[in-house]
Amino acid sequence: MHLPAPTPPGRLDTRAADPAQPSPTSVLRTALAVALLALVLLTVALLIPAPAAGITGPAVEAYSPPAAATNVSTLWAPWVKFTTGINPATLTSSTFYLNPLGSPEKVPASLSYIEAQKKAKLTPAAPLTNGVTYQATVTVGITDGSGNPLQAPWTWTFTVVAEDPANYFVDVEMGHPYYEAIQGLRTAGVISGYEGTTGPEFRPDNPVLRAQFAKMICGALGLTVTEDMTSPFTDLDPDDPLDLYPHEYVAAAYTNGITSGTSATSFSPWIAINRAQVITMGVRALENLAPEALLPVPPGFTPSWSPSFSSIHGPKAVLAEANGLLDGLGADPEHPTGNLSALDPWGIMPRGEVAQFLWNMVPRITAFALTHHAY
Repeated sequence: MHLPAPTPPGRLDTRAADPAQPSPTSVLRTALAVALLALVLLTVALLIPAPAAGITGPAVEAYSPPAAATNVSTLWAPWVKFTTGINPATLTSSTFYLNPLGSPEKVPASLSYIEAQKKAKLTPAAPLTNGVTYQATVTVGITDGSGNPLQAPWTWTFTVVAEDPANYFVDVEMGHPYYEAIQGLRTAGVISGYEGTTGPEFRPDNPVLRAQFAKMICGALGLTVTEDMTSPFTDLDPDDPLDLYPHEYVAAAYTNGITSGTSATSFSPWIAINRAQVITMGVRALENLAPEALLPVPPGFTPSWSPSFSSIHGPKAVLAEANGLLDGLGADPEHPTGNLSALDPWGIMPRGEVAQFLWNMVPRITAFALTHHAY
């Protein structure tokens, strides 16, 4: 259908009246109506305050189990850690839920929020089903205390595999403060434990030797370790060409900037590792292999340990705590979410705490591609 050319602004249509064309009077009325509508819309826009510059809602910083994991325990409780605190009232079965992939049915579960860790946890009411792939969903219905919504919705999937009860560590029962971390690392093949009289034992209160930690952190990071790797350390005892422990694990940690040793030529492999050393090696690993996984320490952050305890380890400990890597350390019945301030940074770090620290690193390892190696 042919439409007549519009009348230029500011001029009336002086053409002869035609049934197919609007009259000058109707054109004028239409123009006035449009102008009035524009004025109304402009007035409304001026009355609505614009959002404050730089104000954004929380975002998902880390989550568990890892995306696409295929060996998740039937007893797993998925969790999400946010970049900033959230309003607990917005954490509901509609904003954080779990369902079998492809099914609209949500898994009955309880929700909890640990404010100090900015972590929301979904605990299923019953064990998950072996062989089923589940999808976890976090929606933008979650907000911070000011009402700013989650920056983007978050979903991921994982597959559940039933575990042989005989493979559970008999000395780490459900309810142990580091149960999730220890069983998670065992399932991932990072730790194996010891043979006990009634079954495998983890011995969570035992110390960790520096050589042992080198192997554990290489396993958590998924680093490639080969027999041809070397390091400058001369105190590792004769190298067994049929065994990568400890020489090649230490060499892998050295090559990737995770450790610099206790001197230029010493690693001190058979000395128990302390908390400061574990934390520094873990932070170095992320700084070198997954730098985007660590956020800057926020202004006004108050650490549990004064960084003045060590010019080398102090700043690393502050960065680790600000990024949640020390969450849960020092947990006991009176402090179920951790009590870091009660721990000595120079104290020997027991196996349970080391497992928790490495487990806190896992979501960051899986969320960000490692610079040098694939996980």
